Amino acid sequence: MLLTEDTQFRELDRRCDLALAARSARDVLRVMGTYLNVNIPGLPEPLRAKFGKVLDVLAYKTFAEPARS
Repeated sequence: MLLTEDTQFRELDRRCDLALAARSARDVLRVMGTYLNVNIPGLPEPLRAKFGKVLDVLAYKTFAEPARS
């Protein structure tokens, strides 16, 4: 997903904030939606760093959460 408009960057920033506060990997995925498919090299540095944290949190929550039946 290539972001080209300021509104898209603001939406990604908003979603990152929500994802960083999410309680589970499922919630992170729900919040981020298609924005997980963003073109990372095309992001400005502060937003790229925040998005990287979201990916780290998602990876951690994916493997650290107990499995649900």
